[in-house]
Amino acid sequence: MRTKGSARFSPYFKVQEFDPRSAVWVDVQKAHPSLEAARAAYRPGVRCRVMEITERGRRPMPDAG
Repeated sequence: MRTKGSARFSPYFKVQEFDPRSAVWVDVQKAHPSLEAARAAYRPGVRCRVMEITERGRRPMPDAG
């Protein structure tokens, strides 16, 4: 059995795209090693944001603006 805290990993970033029909954010199923790499993966014309994924959970990152 695994003990708590034994599955450690480095933080990574995921792009989410907004689905206006459902009014929800949907993960794009690709992990990025940096915030800049995730932002570079935005699709043109699609409302996007970046989530930081860590061992403690996930949180949206501030806009690039």
